[in-house]
Amino acid sequence: LSSSLELICKNAFSHCPHLVSVFVPHDSSVIVKDRAFESCDRLCYIQLARESSFAKDSFKDCLPGLADHVIHRFDSHPIHKLCYYASTTTEEELRQAIVNYKSLTPLKDQFGMTPFHVLLSAPSPRQDLLMVLLEYYPP
Repeated sequence: LSSSLELICKNAFSHCPHLVSVFVPHDSSVIVKDRAFESCDRLCYIQLARESSFAKDSFKDCLPGLADHVIHRFDSHPIHKLCYYASTTTEEELRQAIVNYKSLTPLKDQFGMTPFHVLLSAPSPRQDLLMVLLEYYPP
């Protein structure tokens, strides 16, 4: 979706059986209204800016737990979170998070993904952040 997008209206994508993923560039904060993605049974990946907000039932009748997954997936994985928001993450932020949290958080999240997986899943993976990860997590 466009980086100029500010609002996903009520029922905007509801009942879209072929919608699997949604990506909005990270420099664009989006408001997601009620039932915007209602009954999108195949929707499994959503990437929005950190500041985006969601209505209580934006993902009604989608995959179980999708809303929690989208909103809270990286709450206990700050290194993963910075990799997810790679387009706005600085090398220094990532280094500092690794220093502060590496010994406190598991390398894999609840889906078995490491920060490498998250970073390299981005539409435009950043080589500079990959190099930072490799400094602290050598092969």
